[in-house]
Amino acid sequence: TCINTGLSDHVGQHVVMELNTIGATKPIVKSYRPLSTSGMYSFFCKLQNYNWSLLFHNKRDDCHDIWNIFQSLICEFHNASFPLVKFKNKRRELKVNWFNNHIRSLRNSLQLVSDLYNKYRTENLYRLKKSLFLNYKKQIRLAKIRANDSFITNSVNSSKAMWTLIKSNKDCNIEP
Repeated sequence: TCINTGLSDHVGQHVVMELNTIGATKPIVKSYRPLSTSGMYSFFCKLQNYNWSLLFHNKRDDCHDIWNIFQSLICEFHNASFPLVKFKNKRRELKVNWFNNHIRSLRNSLQLVSDLYNKYRTENLYRLKKSLFLNYKKQIRLAKIRANDSFITNSVNSSKAMWTLIKSNKDCNIEP
């Protein structure tokens, strides 16, 4: 798999190795580093704020040593900006059919603005965070309503479908 980092004209390589184990076809725990908007912001800020003259004005004349230091810095910035996340496969996963790419992008924007607000605490960021939060909640509510309407209209027994939805949301604190 190729990953375009946007740093240069080179494309990073990502190798996936699957190990066949006896008795299990799927791994129970997967770990990965998700590429998020806030992580990208943090990564590029670390690259921008590092004093690169220290690397080039080093006493070492060997280009291989300088390259190894450069590569270790990039890996360190990457690992700090994109923390390792462990994902556990569950046997019974709930189907969430209302979550779409638009809501995902709203969530990523909200996370980025929230992180920026927590760091800088400006009034404009607060207003932007508040408006994004309200829009995000509104879009989630509308998406859930559309998904529930679709579930009810596509079911054979609409009364049973309605009660299924009511019982599944009985313990939730979400307003209908």
